[in-house]
Amino acid sequence: MAWIESRITKNGKRWYVREKVNGKIISRPAGPMKETAKTIRNTMSNQAVLKENGLADPQMSLQKAVTDYIALCENSNLEPSTIRIKKDALENKLLKFFGSGARLLDVGPTDMERFKGWLLTDQGHSVNTAHIHLRTCKTFFLSCEERGLITKTPASKCTKKLKTEQVWRVLSFDETERLRAACRFNTRGLWDIIKFALYTGLRRGELIGLKNEYIRNGKIYLPWGSNKTKTARAIPIHSDIKYIVEMRQRQEFIFDGWKKDGLNRSFERAVGRAKLGRVRLHDLRHTFASNYLEFDAGNQKDLMSILGHTSFAMTQKYVHALGSKIEERIQKYSLGQPQQQLQVVG
Repeated sequence: MAWIESRITKNGKRWYVREKVNGKIISRPAGPMKETAKTIRNTMSNQAVLKENGLADPQMSLQKAVTDYIALCENSNLEPSTIRIKKDALENKLLKFFGSGARLLDVGPTDMERFKGWLLTDQGHSVNTAHIHLRTCKTFFLSCEERGLITKTPASKCTKKLKTEQVWRVLSFDETERLRAACRFNTRGLWDIIKFALYTGLRRGELIGLKNEYIRNGKIYLPWGSNKTKTARAIPIHSDIKYIVEMRQRQEFIFDGWKKDGLNRSFERAVGRAKLGRVRLHDLRHTFASNYLEFDAGNQKDLMSILGHTSFAMTQKYVHALGSKIEERIQKYSLGQPQQQLQVVG
C-alpha cells in the first residue's frame, strides 16, 4: 500500500509518494501540493488492488471504458433518447475534457471538480444542464466500479448542488434579432416558442404543456395545477403572436412534439450560434418582465398576476434585479415593428 510523506529540501517543502514493492521502497516525487500527492497515492493504491485481484487492466484508457459502457447501454432496454444523452455527456464532454489518451484510473475527485467548472465556464452550460452531464458521468463511474474497473468512483461528490450566483439576463432588441436569425436552422418552430415566451412570460413547462383549450377570447387561461405555483391565471395574447395560435388550432398542444430536454438543447444551440454568452430559456421570462415594467412602470400588481407569482415579494425580486442590470431595452414591445406601441388583444 502506498503512503505519502513530506520532506524539507533546498527548494522548500516537497511531497513524495512511497510504496513498498518486493521488499524495496520506491519513492516518487509529487511536487509541493499535498492534494497532488493524495491523487497519486490513490491511483497507485487502485492499481495495486486491481492487479492483486486480477479484476481489470490498470492501463485501460478512459476512451475504451466509455466505448464499452455505451455498448452495454445500447444492448440494454434503454430508450434511444437516454442513450443519446449518455453519448453526449461521455463522448462530447468527458472525453473532450480529459482527452482520448487519459487512463481510467487517473481520473480523481479533483479532476471531476475541474470538469464541473469547465462545463459551467468554458462550455457556458446552465447549472441544470451541467448537472445532467455530471449525473451521467457519475452513473458511468458507478458502472465501472460495479464491473471491477475501479475501486471507488471519483464522481461521488461532483453532483452536489452548485452554489452559483443567480445571473439575470435581459435580451436587448439586437440580441433578440440575432437569436431570431440563429433559429432559422431549426425546422421545428423554435423561434415561435421563443417569441411566445417573450410576449407572455410563460415558463418552459407552461409552454410545452399549453393546450388549445386554454385559449379563449384572446387570452390564455391557465387552469389551477397546470404550472409551477399551482395557481390559475389569465394572460392576454399580444397581436404579434396571434398567428402562432391560429396556425396550431387543430393540435391538442400548441407546441406539440417538444420535450423539456429537447427544447433546452435546441435553445442552447441557437444561443451558441447567436454568440449571446450565457443565456437561459428562463431569461426570456425576465425579458418579458423587463419590457412590461418599461411600458407600464409601477403596475407591479398586474405583472404579479401575469407571471403567476404567489407573493408580491417574488415580483419585487424581479423589479430590483432587473432595474440595475438593464442597459438596453427592446425598441418598443413589438419584435417585428420596433416603433409600434404595445397592443394587447382582449
